[in-house]
Amino acid sequence: MSVKINSADSARVLVGMPFINTVFLFVVSNNGSSISLASSGSNGQYVGCGKSVAWLTSSQAAVLVSTYSLDHSTWYSSNIYLYTSLTTTTIPSSYSSLIPNIQQQLPSTISSQLIQAVSTPESLAVLDVNGNILLILATPAGTYAATSVSSLSGTASIPMVSSSTACIAGTYKSSSGIHPCSLCPSGTRNPGGGPCISCINCSSNSFCSWGAVFEVNETYLTSQSQAYAYPRSPELTAYEDIVLSNSFAIGSTSHCIVASPLFWALIVGGVGVIIVIAMNTLHFFSTRKRVINGEELSRKYFDKRTLS
Repeated sequence: MSVKINSADSARVLVGMPFINTVFLFVVSNNGSSISLASSGSNGQYVGCGKSVAWLTSSQAAVLVSTYSLDHSTWYSSNIYLYTSLTTTTIPSSYSSLIPNIQQQLPSTISSQLIQAVSTPESLAVLDVNGNILLILATPAGTYAATSVSSLSGTASIPMVSSSTACIAGTYKSSSGIHPCSLCPSGTRNPGGGPCISCINCSSNSFCSWGAVFEVNETYLTSQSQAYAYPRSPELTAYEDIVLSNSFAIGSTSHCIVASPLFWALIVGGVGVIIVIAMNTLHFFSTRKRVINGEELSRKYFDKRTLS
């Protein structure tokens, strides 16, 4: 269990209970004589949420969350959930950002299995299972705490310390803290080249997507319909009827004609008819020749009998 009192407002207390995967926000009143549960939050897993909690400012907090296998026998990794807009009595249902992220990845010297996070108070010190320490310093608005290897300072015996880096174009950061820069919302842009504290609204006749650097005039955009007509259901649904319908149908294209069973049936039938006609013709002429030869033999026989 982890407990942290807000140094800027001692009436608010964060309590993390990873064994039930929940973080609680308590409010102390009546000069410390009473305490009430104001809100609670969880990440939807079974265990691991709230392994360590830390207040960064009066409205910012960090929660260490560990991820385990379903049977809780294997510890995979850890994440730090950052909340940048905590109210007096409510824990948001979703975090503002988390570490590691695309801007703030853990260096190779720091294990992904983290066991402790301590605020100092606006900065955050993180301890991994190997005893290595990463110190993430709070940075002003328009900058973020870079944790890449090239941006860190320190050695194996000295904690690795982050460095302040300006937000890139298309992003912004409106408040100080250890959280990363955010993408400019749709309809806004940030061309960079200056403090990325806020984003600029785009013109009404321009298009700006998330993280836009420049605006695009809508006259250069063409509307593309992605709607397709649903295929028409066939009139025949029985398998035998469909086979018969396709067997005795010939399309208008050359491929359909060549692939049609009826076309090849007609070809085979035509060849068969030609063969039958040829055979009957040959049979007719061969029979007629035998008849003529028989008549000549009979005439010669009777002529001889008459002469004798």
